[in-house]
Amino acid sequence: MAIKVDLEKEFDRLRWGFIHDTLLTFGFLPNLIRIIMHCITTSSFQLQWNDSLTASFHPERGIRQGDPLSPYLFVLAIERLGHCISDRVNKQIWEAFRFSKDGYHLSHLFFADDLILYAKSDIFDADTINSALANFRHYSGHRVNKRKTTIYFSPNTSTQLKEVIRDRLGFKQVTELGKYLGVPVHHGRSRRADYAFIIEKMRGLLERWGVCKEIEKLVRCFIWGSSGAHSSCSLINQETICQPLNRGGLGIRRIHEQNQALLMKACFNLIANPSAYLIQLFRQKYKVTKLFSLLISRKICSLLWRFLSNLWPSFRNTIAWSIGNGVFIQVWDDIWIPSLDTLRNHIQPPNQVLPQRSLAGLVRQDGKWNSDLLGSLLNPNAFNHVPGVMPPPNDGSIHRCIWRWELNTCSRFHPLMIPLLPLYGMRPLMHGI
Repeated sequence: MAIKVDLEKEFDRLRWGFIHDTLLTFGFLPNLIRIIMHCITTSSFQLQWNDSLTASFHPERGIRQGDPLSPYLFVLAIERLGHCISDRVNKQIWEAFRFSKDGYHLSHLFFADDLILYAKSDIFDADTINSALANFRHYSGHRVNKRKTTIYFSPNTSTQLKEVIRDRLGFKQVTELGKYLGVPVHHGRSRRADYAFIIEKMRGLLERWGVCKEIEKLVRCFIWGSSGAHSSCSLINQETICQPLNRGGLGIRRIHEQNQALLMKACFNLIANPSAYLIQLFRQKYKVTKLFSLLISRKICSLLWRFLSNLWPSFRNTIAWSIGNGVFIQVWDDIWIPSLDTLRNHIQPPNQVLPQRSLAGLVRQDGKWNSDLLGSLLNPNAFNHVPGVMPPPNDGSIHRCIWRWELNTCSRFHPLMIPLLPLYGMRPLMHGI
């Protein structure tokens, strides 16, 4: 089950004693704690009554709306609830949602006051959740708004169990949790309908100036003044408009290329950030054990994973390895010479079947490449690229995944996937795990 929690008057109910204890817990210096608490506790208020102001009075709890310090204090306070939940999960009192059998678990998602709790659909976990929220309310002052808090059950939960849990918690049962951070929490089979809100949002933004239809058409209509009632002639082709500003365009991005770039970034993170929790969840769910597998496609998978699988072969051709100490780099199947693809495609006859070996095995004891061995295995064209790569040092250096670059006719380096790389800083739209 998943519970979307709504807090009553998030800033107004926070106890000052709880804030002080939270600052101590997170290791703030005593002088800084004293300054922060002074800012909070010295505030005063006046009420306007019949065109006159009442005498000022001092509150005994809460933090002020609009105060730049308040959001940070609120996040620290909510983090204490996260610690409380994690403690119950570690003690196996709270059974969290798992992405696969014996896989990584997910007990909560917090972003400011957007809270979602995940647990097994049973009475014991329902009582544990109630206890955790009541305990947090007792110490922090935060209260859950039961009228606005909603609970979602998986389809295989019995009707009787749903009623018992719903009555114990007092939350409203829903068939879907809506959106979290602007993205639907639950996805149905109709993928286009799931993301229709993006079109509507774009339509709402641009219709203030009088344009309509799907995203790229909306943009074109907006630029040339077209609307549903009449159409206008495009004076400049779309290719020119999508050029950067310094090339005479408007810097408008093509939606397809932008989506491809964001998916490329997701592929990159699968191998560049293997320790990230979300990446570990992906790898465990789809049983991707190798750091840089040849294929990652699965028969049964989410829409996002299917997109990544389709893009994976192209992605493999756009990256290379900064070789580090060379122990984990495979000579024949990993791209470690950025100007070439895998060296298995450049083996000269009759060396067609070669065993796997690490790159460190091609370095002599004096720290130089074993040119005799490489020359006997590779064709002359590939062998001439080897001196352009420094041999891996024997110092424990870590290998890194990097984007491949090539030299163009203007003696400038540029990425092999030109339309994709300028967009990497943007957050991808996840289709769900």
